[in-house]
This record gives sequence, C-alpha cells and structure tokens, in this order.
Amino acid sequence: MGKIVNSTFVSLDGVINHMDRWHFDFIDAESDAIALRHLQDRQAMLMGRHTYEIYAQAWPGRDGEYADRINATAKYVASRTLQDPV
Repeated sequence: MGKIVNSTFVSLDGVINHMDRWHFDFIDAESDAIALRHLQDRQAMLMGRHTYEIYAQAWPGRDGEYADRINATAKYVASRTLQDPV
C-alpha cells in the first residue's frame, strides 16, 4: 500500500479556490523545479471530479516536461457524478 501525499496550492489566509487570480504571481524557476520533483515521485494522482475536469481540459494541450509528466500519470477520481472520464 502506498502513501497519499497532499499537494495543495493555498494562500496564507487559507484561500484554495481561484488560483488563476493569485498563485501565478509566485511561480518561478525554483518553485517549478520543486513541483517537477514532487510530480516525478508520484505514481498516480488522486483528485475530485471538479479538479479532474479542469486538468482534463487544460493539460493535454500543454507541452514541456511538467505537462508531459502530468499527462502520463495515472489519475484516480473520487466522484459519484463523473460520467465520461477522458
């Protein structure tokens, strides 16, 4: 049995949603390298339906080492309502 590692973007005041409004201002080469290392250590990704649907729309159209790794990683979705996973 593997372990589950939570990797969540969250602001200091506890905001998780609307990442498009705040987190991109804090991305740099160092944070990119850390994120890629964490992603390379993963065997799979566990996510909810909403996050999965966002990833399924956004990542297949992107390129680069990070996008390639996300697209190749198995994804498990916790959902009762997901109808047609990609």
